[in-house]
Amino acid sequence: MGLLDIKKSAKTAILTRRSSKDLGYFEDEYLDFFSTKSRSPPSINLATYLRVSSLRLCFDEFFGYFKNERVQFLCLGTGLDTTPYHFLETYGNVVCFDHDFEEIMRSKAQIMQKHKKFFELLPDLRASGDYVTSERYKMVPFDLYDFDKISVLLDSGISSALPTLILSDLCMSHLKTKSSNKVLFFVNLYFSSSNGSLTFSKAQFYICVLSPYTDLGWDGFHIKFGAYFYNRLSLSERERVLKIENFTQMELLDNICHLFFLGFAFKNFKDPSFFDFLFHEISATDSKMVSLGNDPLPILEIGRNNVEFVKFYTELSETPIDCVTF
Repeated sequence: MGLLDIKKSAKTAILTRRSSKDLGYFEDEYLDFFSTKSRSPPSINLATYLRVSSLRLCFDEFFGYFKNERVQFLCLGTGLDTTPYHFLETYGNVVCFDHDFEEIMRSKAQIMQKHKKFFELLPDLRASGDYVTSERYKMVPFDLYDFDKISVLLDSGISSALPTLILSDLCMSHLKTKSSNKVLFFVNLYFSSSNGSLTFSKAQFYICVLSPYTDLGWDGFHIKFGAYFYNRLSLSERERVLKIENFTQMELLDNICHLFFLGFAFKNFKDPSFFDFLFHEISATDSKMVSLGNDPLPILEIGRNNVEFVKFYTELSETPIDCVTF
């Protein structure tokens, strides 16, 4: 994927979330600042809701586990994503490090400086060159392809000793294998020790797309498809989201739930029970559930569904957003 396409993907991601949010699939008080009104097909709205609700469940588990400790969140290459603001508002013990291309971070900084909502969230928010910073929110602008600039992350004040949640979303899949391996190996090494020698009994938690993490020093890796997270929702919640646009194509929803997955790579997690939330037994079934298997969709079905999705996302990527410059 080219540089321009990567930046366009930041637009499609924020516009699909705006569509789902505006229809009432989930709440997000910050999305409007980074997007214009957009309308996605019901299947895309449901897929977006599935991503947001699944990630929030995992985030709550992590921050709840470390509720009595200072923790870090590193948002790697997730564009205009508003997740850091949700964390800052919800969890008083988190420091957020927000990363993407310089151009995207400049746009984000300009938007934040225009709206008092961000100063209410971060009273000490201030300009730092073309970007913004505060005690609990740091911008980390650099291109992951230029690995020498990883020093920008280190200079931001991120600690190697604190429990750290890292969200890469599709960031690693946009990089060539050699580049992504460099990043993953560095992150594993950096958060394994202090001053290059002492290993801490703290946890690093990685939510991302599939990569050979254990080959790069991570302790282990779990994968869960969207079907698991969707079926874990209460019946009333599943009925609510299906009713929003009167969605009745359960076979299509089943396919969507087996196209989407989360990968969890971990390092220095001494308590294996933390991952129990990924293995809840789902025994009761109802008509609003999808198939229970934690397996990928067959190649034929992936191709059939991707035609519709790719066409929509390609057209959406050309949609201008007045508040961003890229």
